[in-house]
Parts: sequence; C-alpha cells; structure tokens
Amino acid sequence: PHPHRAALAPGARQGEMACLDELSDELWLSIASFLGPSELLSFQSICLRASVLPTDQSCWRALCAERWKDKPRFALTTEREQWLVANQPMTWQQRYLFFEADAKRTVISDAELQSLTWHFNFTPSAGGQGTVSIQRVRFREGMLELVPGYPPLRYKLEPQGPSPVCSDGRDLTSNCPGERIAPSTTMGGLLSALSQTFLSTLFSWPSPRHEAGQVA
Repeated sequence: PHPHRAALAPGARQGEMACLDELSDELWLSIASFLGPSELLSFQSICLRASVLPTDQSCWRALCAERWKDKPRFALTTEREQWLVANQPMTWQQRYLFFEADAKRTVISDAELQSLTWHFNFTPSAGGQGTVSIQRVRFREGMLELVPGYPPLRYKLEPQGPSPVCSDGRDLTSNCPGERIAPSTTMGGLLSALSQTFLSTLFSWPSPRHEAGQVA
C-alpha cells in the first residue's frame, strides 16, 4: 500500500481511479504481465474491468510456460500444448491452479501407474544395487506383468482414505479433465500387497533360465 494513502483527501482516491480508467487495456495487460500468480489473482479481483481483461492467453499461459520449463514431462512444447488442448479443455489459469494442486498429491494416477517404467527389488540384502532380484514390470489395467517369463498377476486399486481434491474443491478422481486418480491408494500399500503375492508365487514358477537349460 502507498505509505501516505491514509493522509489522502477523500476525493484523491477517486482521482486515482479516474486516472486508471483512462489507461488502455493494452497498458493494463502490460502491467499484469509483470505479476506472479498470486499477485495476478489479486489484480483480477480489484475491479470489474480487471476481471474481464484477456489475461488468460497473455499472462497465465506465460506463467505456465515459466513454471513448467524445467520439468521434462510438462515443459510447454508445441506437442505438449496440443495435448493439453485435446485432453484438458481448461483455461490457462485453471491449468496453472490444477497442476499446482496436482503437484502436492500423494497418490498416483492409473495413467501414471501404467505408463511409467518400474523396477522392483524384492531382496533386502541387495541394498537396491543387486541384479538378480531386480525385476522389471509393466502395469496394465488390472494386471501386473513381470518381465520376462512369469505369468501375470492380478491387482486392483482400492480406496484407503478421502479422495484428493483440487485447490478449488473439485474431486480429482472424477471432475478434473485428463486425469483419473487411483482413489487415495498409496504406492507403499500397493507395492506391499504386490510383493507378498509375488514372493508367495516366485519359487513355484519355473525359472526362465532353468527352462533355457542354464544353471542359476
């Protein structure tokens, strides 16, 4: 706030607003382009004119690009922008707020579960550096594929708590376009259940190397 605002005459404030009203939309947008996300939200709420300025493409898109530029999967390339338009029909402001809320979640989406590369290490003594116990796996819908040489294992994601929500209160499990969240299922709980199933069946299956005539 202005340090001398309290000493201004009653009519001075009206004069200031009159001066602001004389500024062009282009100048208002130029001022808005220097603001961060929280300041831009405040700017948009100061008056009706500020709230209807076309800040989405000129300001919020730039904030998204700056925020995501060092994140390989989210950097705003041409391909990424086309994907967002096709899969997340939101304004840039909504996208910014959505991904800020999404970055704080502690659950994993089924799309992430099935698209990422996973390696499991089931031998504690290997310390994460072993080669025999490290198993590459693929998640498919309802099925865990242990690669290579083992029959698939069934799995399912079950709720373990309240559904995660966006900052504006929307339920991430159903109401946010483009992502479907595994309902409050932690990876720790999922992997624990999978490891129990895996270990209980591991030694009853033929070893791929044994089938090839090799001695482990």
